[in-house]
Formats: sequence, structure tokens, C-alpha cells
Amino acid sequence: MKRLTIAVSVFLVAVAALAAKQPITHETLWLMKRVGAPVLSPDGRWVVFSVVEPAYEEKDQVTDLWIVPSDGTAKPHKITFSKAAESDVTWSPDSKRIAFTAKREGDETSQLYVLDIAGGGEAQRMSNVSTGVRSPKFSDDGKNVLFVSSVFRSAADDEANQKAAKEAKNRKANVRVYESYPIRNWDRWIEPDKQVHIFVQPFSEGAKAKDILAGTQLVTSAGFGGTPQGEGGDTIRAEWSPDGEWIVFSITNERNTAAYAEVGTDLYRVRANAGEP
Repeated sequence: MKRLTIAVSVFLVAVAALAAKQPITHETLWLMKRVGAPVLSPDGRWVVFSVVEPAYEEKDQVTDLWIVPSDGTAKPHKITFSKAAESDVTWSPDSKRIAFTAKREGDETSQLYVLDIAGGGEAQRMSNVSTGVRSPKFSDDGKNVLFVSSVFRSAADDEANQKAAKEAKNRKANVRVYESYPIRNWDRWIEPDKQVHIFVQPFSEGAKAKDILAGTQLVTSAGFGGTPQGEGGDTIRAEWSPDGEWIVFSITNERNTAAYAEVGTDLYRVRANAGEP
């Protein structure tokens, strides 16, 4: 999808340049604004998408979210104005809010932000997780969001994750020790001390995100793993049950055999307030 979008954009720029009888330059192509994948609201009325404004210096590049009516009755307008890029956009079931992840000023890792589309205003940060936030999804009642994060295997909570991260940072020798397969995902090392977990973040004031897989027998399996992703880690594909009581997700318990056997994945379910999957 992204390749097709870029190809079409390059073609249109080329046509415009020929029509104006101007040569296509490196600047013409590189500095062309790039539109991300559209995210349609559940009621079908709105589309949110990202727009990247490239720059030769990475620090000068800007990415923001835009919104436009799906019937084209109004022009798109920008809804975020932060220099940090937003990603993982998802709509609330009532089509009044969006959630996304971003590493904004003051954030050490990507956090969960929620923007009130209907009421306006600035996006509010909803999480404070030291290991970062990926792939948020609203529950059907709009009261909770699930997301995934790569945590230290021995950590039971965020405080333990912070302690483990500090110890790793202060180590004088930066050595990875592997006791099982796999060790790499293409050109990226897989961190042997980390694994991906599912968190639930309530929207009640002062509520903290809860790691609902921490301490379960499932994650202690030698073959436990999610779906490999581009940055060398794993992700978990998870969905809410319609009543919000359960989370269904897919993982493998055979990751350590992938060097010599085909690895399958299975569906699991776990209570939204934790328990053994």
C-alpha cells in the first residue's frame, strides 16, 4: 500500500513538472509531502491520515495528523501540531475520539495519547509506561485501551522494568547472551532479555496501565513469542471481545524451534483484568 502510494505520488509530480516544463530534481521528489494510510471512523463520516513534510535534516522533518470528511464536502485540516510523529491511530467506537502513540517533548518512550475529535482541544497523554506503547485499541465501551509493549522478562511491573533498564544502561560490558533461538530478525538483533506483553489502560483518572500477561505461565515458555516486526522485536495481534471482558490474541509457543521446524501460532484469550490465558 505504501509503495503504491509513493509510486502514484511520484508519477503525479512528474506529470506536473512536465506540464510546467520544469525538470524534475532531487529536491522535487525528496521534499514532496507524503500522505499516510487512511483510518476511517466507525460511523464512516471521517478519515484521519498522517502527512509527512520531509527535510534533508531529520530533525527538521515534521509529521502531523489531518482529518477530512469521507464524503469530501470539506477540505482536510490539521489536528495535531507537535513536532513528534504520531502513529498507530485508532478510533473510539463512538467516533468521537482517536488514540495514537507518540514520543512528545518530555517522553522518554512512545506513550498513548487521546484526542477529542468532537470537543476539540489538545491531545492528552493517558499512559506513563517506561517500556513504551504500541498498537492501541479501544474496548467497545470506550472505557479502556489495550496496547502492547516489550518488557523485561523478569519484571512484574513498571517499577521493575525501570530498575532493569537502569541496570542494563549502567553495565560496563554490552553483551547479549542467548540461551535459545532466535537471535536475529533479518538485520536486527532480538533482545534476549525482553518479550512482548499486553497492557490494559483504563481511562479513569489516575489509573495505571496493567500488564495482564506478567507472571503467567504462558510467558515463561521457552518458545513464547509474538509476530516479528521491523525493529527486531515482536508484536502481538490482540482484539477485545464485544463485552470488554476478554482479550483474544495470537502468539506462538514454538519460536525456539523455528530454526529447524515450521512454527505455528495459536489463539488465546485472557481476562481483561488479568489471569492465566
